Amino acid sequence: MARFVPRFAVLLALVAAAAGCAPAQAPAAPPRSDGAAPTAAGGADRLGADDLGGAALPTRPLVVMNLAAHPDDEDGLTMAYYRGNQDAAVYSVVFTRGEGGQNEAGPDLYERLGAIRTAETERAARILGTRVTYLNRYDFGFSKHAAEAFDEWSRGRAGFWEELASRRGADAGREMLVADLVRVVRRYKPDVLFTNHDTSTAWPDAQHGHHQAVGISAAEAFDRAADPAFHPEQLAEPGVDLWQPQRLFVRVGGFQSGAPERYDVAVPVGDACRVLPDRPAESCADRAVAAAAQHVSQGFDTFAPRFRRDTTYFALLKAAPAAPPLPPGATDLAAGLGPNPAARDLDLATLVETGRLPVTAVENEDRVVVGEAPTLPAYRAQYDRPTAAPPGAYRLAEGGAGAVVDQTETAPPVVVDLAPGPVRLEPGPNPVAVALDVYDHSVDRVRVHAAVEAPDYVDAVATAARTVPASADTVRLTLDVPETAGAGRYRLRVVADAAAVDGLATVGRPAAVLPDVSVAPGLRVGFVRSYDDVTESALRVMGADVVPLDSAALAQGDFDGLDAIVLDIRALLVRPDLAAARDQLLAWVRGGGHLVVGYHKSFEWNEPGADGGPGGIAPYPLHLGRDRVTVEEAPVDVLAPAHPVFHAPHEIDAADWAGWVQERGLYFPDDYDGRYQELVATGDPGEAPLRSGILYAEVGAGTYVYSPLVWYRQLDALNPGAWRLVANLVSLPLTRDRVGG
Repeated sequence: MARFVPRFAVLLALVAAAAGCAPAQAPAAPPRSDGAAPTAAGGADRLGADDLGGAALPTRPLVVMNLAAHPDDEDGLTMAYYRGNQDAAVYSVVFTRGEGGQNEAGPDLYERLGAIRTAETERAARILGTRVTYLNRYDFGFSKHAAEAFDEWSRGRAGFWEELASRRGADAGREMLVADLVRVVRRYKPDVLFTNHDTSTAWPDAQHGHHQAVGISAAEAFDRAADPAFHPEQLAEPGVDLWQPQRLFVRVGGFQSGAPERYDVAVPVGDACRVLPDRPAESCADRAVAAAAQHVSQGFDTFAPRFRRDTTYFALLKAAPAAPPLPPGATDLAAGLGPNPAARDLDLATLVETGRLPVTAVENEDRVVVGEAPTLPAYRAQYDRPTAAPPGAYRLAEGGAGAVVDQTETAPPVVVDLAPGPVRLEPGPNPVAVALDVYDHSVDRVRVHAAVEAPDYVDAVATAARTVPASADTVRLTLDVPETAGAGRYRLRVVADAAAVDGLATVGRPAAVLPDVSVAPGLRVGFVRSYDDVTESALRVMGADVVPLDSAALAQGDFDGLDAIVLDIRALLVRPDLAAARDQLLAWVRGGGHLVVGYHKSFEWNEPGADGGPGGIAPYPLHLGRDRVTVEEAPVDVLAPAHPVFHAPHEIDAADWAGWVQERGLYFPDDYDGRYQELVATGDPGEAPLRSGILYAEVGAGTYVYSPLVWYRQLDALNPGAWRLVANLVSLPLTRDRVGG
């Protein structure tokens, strides 16, 4: 039986079981109020002190809940303190899975990145001793306004490349988000809610639009959770009851080292944290740093120590009518609050996941079972549940001494999968590799069908099928696309056909036949790789002779025979050898070379290098700001229409700026030498255009280009205009003398 498990699958369950803890589960049923004994049905019932002798229950009957827009927005410092020092029940509610960010650990983006960040968040939670719940709003990238977030979230979405339903409007999206948050509050019954996100929507004080949406929905849910008229149908769900949190706080002062000017509570997160199953006795701040370091795709494995603080500061946003006032100089968000019975009535999954109850046995040796509510493949199944790992995995061991894990992952009978992102097709034969994973032992052969569908998804321009043994890991098909199909958008759909197949046996990807897009003939490009492979691959497809530049080539300045060198996105972050080669690269440019630099973040570019010189690689002063253009359709103004970059090898017109995905660009240069020529301006609606979309400079006998535009996302999306523009950018040394400018 084939067992192709995507490398992004959340295998936390296996790691956790080996470490003496267990995977996260779907939210279990609420506290029992009828006095009935708990059952062994998947840990769905709550356990009281009588069931466990009180040993595993919180010594302080307090429930706190942190609200975060993205996985890296969690307040790990404060959560570590309340779990490890105060022994409270601590929940983390994460609104998205971080799909819209960049990946500093590899090429995976969108929902695959979401699966990676989910796994990182769960690893962090095991260190903190917290339980994580996801509201499964799709992270569509940076947003400047809460209204945009609410509008986007008014439709369901589980993949970047899927066909999207129409938005229902910002009001509907806000109502839906508040309702989902109210359900979580009613289920877990926190005394205190706290978040890093405030409700300000006015710039320059406003945060990321997703953050704004968290602050707004938190303020509204605080009151609505106790309102019997607000979504009363929730109250019919097991364990969902009317509930009034006592206090809502917003963290103030950000991550500055000192106290902010005004605050209501100073939490001593640098105090000692007790031993947890995965951590020794240590300061809570150190524990939080260890947890933050799990967010490798965010680069926090390197930068987590920067977030260490001994105190976190909070302002009180809301208090329940009956809540006691905060005492002056308060050091506890729950100061003066009475005991919370929900802290003494935790479900089995929470007891295990927060390290209160050990796992005594793993009974399912196969670790993967065929069933409903699949967890594999993780990147496709994650949106079907509010937690990261399989439901129904726990039961209480005999005598209440621990928990037994009955299963770790759930799969459909058959899964077919394709490489991430759109599929580039050509007229003629197109080899396609389909990953096959058969989990149902009764299936011995599978027939895999593939079709290239026309834009109306009615007619197929090419089809192929093959029957293979169930033990096959990969099915290789050839789709013959006729010349008459022409350049344009298509869709590749793959279906597995077997008697027992259902569930995830179908997968589709956008596909495109690109128009003729080529670099200048004979172009030889040196390429400095970072963690992304999209641009390098695209250049090869365009016909460039691409030469990867390793550390030795950079150190020796061995660039002979190269027409251009491309520094991939954020190369300075992951290539320490690159900064050391700054002088060699710029000397090569002055001697007649052409250097093209992709976007970087401000901190990795602006900070001085190890030699005390400028951190970035540019011939003249170039400072990066934090400005973004988040609207994909934002107008683009070509400031120098006669420049060769817009004419060869391809003529560029307004249509070439259409069809972008996610955003236009980020971290635009905000201060730069007058010797740079501004070629492109773009800006979000209602904002002044940013004139540094493409900066060009002549340097001695050579040329230099810096662009913060997100070319790599557009290349990945098979946007033909972006392909033509990138071809022109790198071809400039062979074309600029052929075009008047």
